[in-house]
Amino acid sequence: MSTDLIEIDETNELSRLNTINHNGGIGAQSMSSIKHRDESEIWEHDSDFSDDNSSINTGSSSSDDYNYSLEDAISYLGLGKYQWYVMILAGIVWFSAAIQLMCTSILILNLKNQQTDITNYEEGIIASVPFLGEIFGAFLLSMFSDKYGRKKAILIAALCLSFFGTLSAISYDFYMLIICRLMTGCAVGGSLTCLSLVTEFIPQKHRGEMTYVEVSFWSFGAIYAIGAGWLIYYAGLDWRWYLASCAAPSWLCVILTFFIPESPRWLLNNGDHIRVKEILVTIANWNGINMDILKGRLIEHEAVEENKKGSIKSLFNKQHFQTSTQILCTTFCATCAYFGVALYQLAYFEEEDS
Repeated sequence: MSTDLIEIDETNELSRLNTINHNGGIGAQSMSSIKHRDESEIWEHDSDFSDDNSSINTGSSSSDDYNYSLEDAISYLGLGKYQWYVMILAGIVWFSAAIQLMCTSILILNLKNQQTDITNYEEGIIASVPFLGEIFGAFLLSMFSDKYGRKKAILIAALCLSFFGTLSAISYDFYMLIICRLMTGCAVGGSLTCLSLVTEFIPQKHRGEMTYVEVSFWSFGAIYAIGAGWLIYYAGLDWRWYLASCAAPSWLCVILTFFIPESPRWLLNNGDHIRVKEILVTIANWNGINMDILKGRLIEHEAVEENKKGSIKSLFNKQHFQTSTQILCTTFCATCAYFGVALYQLAYFEEEDS
């Protein structure tokens, strides 16, 4: 009887080990479950060390039980010096983008005060084209960033901000000014990629609060635009000097963009696992975290299919439709309230003075 029980136990043990070896541990199970997901689905199904369900017990003592996702690694590395480093670099780009957009109302005021014979119709066009460009830039460069990388999209945005911002200052007629302001608006829309890049380096539990910190760079850009306009006005200089001063910080962005690291999320979704591990080691060194404590290995899944990268259609599928609709409506209302007041306040005070 005891011999039969031992034989049954050995048979069960061999069966269990064969099952684990066949599946390749946690890593293979995770790979099979996310093999055909798109980028957004992979993001949502990543676990977190703060999550009680982050560890899965298979009854095996193998080191595969300790395999971790990228989200696990980011959470383990915590919020430290490296995250602040990325936030400052990306924030300067965001700062420069805010200047180019928030200078619109002061630019119109300078054009009117210097008797450039600008009509109300032309004034309306100057005020609207940057926002039109922002819509196109946000769509185009967001899809570009999903296909070719966050860093490349930010670099293109910084180059357009500096080039077309400077070109606006030397515009020789109304139509050239409109084209330059339109392209500058496209660059502002593309700079939204900075927010995506920053959030992909921040642990989940700090992601919300740190996003607010990153957005505060926009407020500093608005303050710069107003301060520069005040100095240019009292210095007796014309609108060209004002646009040149607004474009100056953008050239700094072009240089700093080369020091911005690529998103580990994008690298993982494109199958570049070596660079992902290098970035994780760099973050650990900056934050003073010992990566050797992690017993397992990074879960490596197959690259996202090309036809699923940068797909606007995926934002409105059944899984994301409600969230995307709510965000679009909220953003539309907030934008109307914010920029509506920003553009109208100078016209209001101008009427009061007259």
